[in-house]
Order: sequence, then structure tokens, then C-alpha cells
Amino acid sequence: MSLEHDLTLTDRERVRETLSQLAGRLNRKLNLHDLIDEWRHFVVAVNQEYRWSLETYNRDVAIRDVLEEIAESLSMSGRQRLMDDIRESDQDFILATWDPDRPLDTFSPQLEIGWWQYRVPRYPGGKLFDDLQELGYPPYIPAESDSNSDLAGEFMDFEMQSPDTIVPPDSQAQPT
Repeated sequence: MSLEHDLTLTDRERVRETLSQLAGRLNRKLNLHDLIDEWRHFVVAVNQEYRWSLETYNRDVAIRDVLEEIAESLSMSGRQRLMDDIRESDQDFILATWDPDRPLDTFSPQLEIGWWQYRVPRYPGGKLFDDLQELGYPPYIPAESDSNSDLAGEFMDFEMQSPDTIVPPDSQAQPT
């Protein structure tokens, strides 16, 4: 069963309204199922050495901004259901990226910068590697204690700082 069928009638209407507003702003037709699939496919690409440009990476990571904006429009139970649906992709994204202590440029100025905007692929390839080097982002150097199981544990320790914000424990304080 799809996520939208699990939502209340009110939340389904909120999703439709938010998608309609976002479609106008982004000049593209949107639906929740496709956005979740786009986020999943993007995370798979990051796991497999993302090779496109920084501009394309920023546009792709902005899919998560859109999902967050939808989540913010929902009731607490609807938001939790959406977060449950993307949790595995978020966790995989954390595992495939690292936090260089400063966010990449974002294509979503409407939102506060989300934790995902601080994440850079651990092993970028092609044009993205060149673009990151040009901007002065250092290459990822794993620490001895840096293992996937440690990172997965960090993801599971996320704290809900407010109903609208999930922040990984290793990220910098977010501007408010």
C-alpha cells in the first residue's frame, strides 16, 4: 500500500495543496510517490560514486528539501509516516556522505538548511570531484574509528529538536 493511502484525508489534502504550490514554484508536475522514488534513486547514485556536476548534485539533493516541505505541512502522525518511509534512504545517504562543516549551496531558499545540505559524498567522481576541489572542499579521509556501523548508530540516535527538524548529532548548529 502506498504512503498516501496511509495518510488521513486531511493529510492527503495537505499533500495535494503543497505539491500544487511546489509544482508552480519548481515549474514541474510533482507527486509524492515519484519524489520518494527520486530521493531513493539519488541516494543509490551517491552510494555508487556520484559523477555529475555540483549543480546537478545540489538540484538532486533538493528533492529532500521538497520532501521536508511536504512533511512540514502534515499532522504529526502524517509527518511520522512520511519520515518512516524515507528513513532508510536518509540512513543510506548519511552512510554515503560526510559532513565537511559547511553546507553546499542550496536550491531551496524557502527552507532552513536541512542536515542533508551539509553532506558531501565520501567518494565523488568525475565532474563533482572537480567542482568540490575548485570550491576548496577537502577530500574525505576516513578516521580510524569511522565505520559504517558507527555511522548507522549515529543515524539511529537522531534527536527530534522540534516537530519540524531532525538534526544528526554530528552536525553543526543550524541557523534559525
